[in-house]
Amino acid sequence: MIAEAIMYHLAIVKILLVVLSVNLLTPWLVKQSYSKWIRSGFFLFSAFLGMVIFSGLILFILMGASWSLRTILMSIVAFILIILEVQRVRTISKYWKDGNNIALVSAKFVLLEIFLLVATTIWLVASK
Repeated sequence: MIAEAIMYHLAIVKILLVVLSVNLLTPWLVKQSYSKWIRSGFFLFSAFLGMVIFSGLILFILMGASWSLRTILMSIVAFILIILEVQRVRTISKYWKDGNNIALVSAKFVLLEIFLLVATTIWLVASK
């Protein structure tokens, strides 16, 4: 049962990576109204990050785990991802009002989010 829950948790993390990849490519793929796509990407990211956090919490409860380095690291990374995404949307809206190009600004934040998620996942899988 726990192995299956871990499998679902990892599947949601992979879907979150796909959402981040779509967020990365959106400014270059969409040539018109960025604002709708940015809001949609933000809500998709928030929804899937919420699912990842919730499934991780369920696993934490099912396993009866205590706070270990792995659990603390996952919690910190989730918190950092939330901060980065909110900062990305705020920065993009500021740049949007100034008339600047938002593609590179958005890419910096999303690449940092992807790096954090992939590095944490690889470290957690490798340390098992």
